[in-house]
Amino acid sequence: MNVLASSGDLDGAIAAYRAELAINPQCFEAQYNLGNALKESGDLGAAIENYHRAVRINRDFAAAYGNLANTLREAGDLTAAIEMQQRGLQISPDYAEGHYNLGTAMKEKGDFAAAIASHQRALQIRPDYAEAHYSLGNALLVSTKLSRDETVLAAAIESYNRAIKIKPDYAEAHSNLGSALQEKGDMTR
Repeated sequence: MNVLASSGDLDGAIAAYRAELAINPQCFEAQYNLGNALKESGDLGAAIENYHRAVRINRDFAAAYGNLANTLREAGDLTAAIEMQQRGLQISPDYAEGHYNLGTAMKEKGDFAAAIASHQRALQIRPDYAEAHYSLGNALLVSTKLSRDETVLAAAIESYNRAIKIKPDYAEAHSNLGSALQEKGDMTR
């Protein structure tokens, strides 16, 4: 079934997962994988339902909480997304991607201090996480615009530089570095 999904046959994968669940509705992996296939097909509502079923069956399934949180965020329910991401992190506190995703949701909600803390935690766990450096830079840059604090701006610039050092072709990081330098008044780079 995962082979069908990975080969791009989402309809076949969805049908196979549903057939498995007709036989064994308590199979949390099938609920989770069906959620993944439904999300990939664009049916966010059905994906959310299946992720909820997966975590009701297995309350310790951190990956399902993470995917549920990301899908809820994509569907526009930031409050529920944050709650589900936090539940997943209670189960798996050293999951860098979970902290990164929590930071992304917090930033979208407008809680920049929490976003910064979550991205920093992701980077403590995985220092080479370019996307977390980039997102940390974004949260710091917005905070700078709100506070006009030069040290926060310098930290944003450093975050973008770290993202670029790890991933030199990271176009968005280059662009936002330019914005941060412009904010600083440094047009020499």
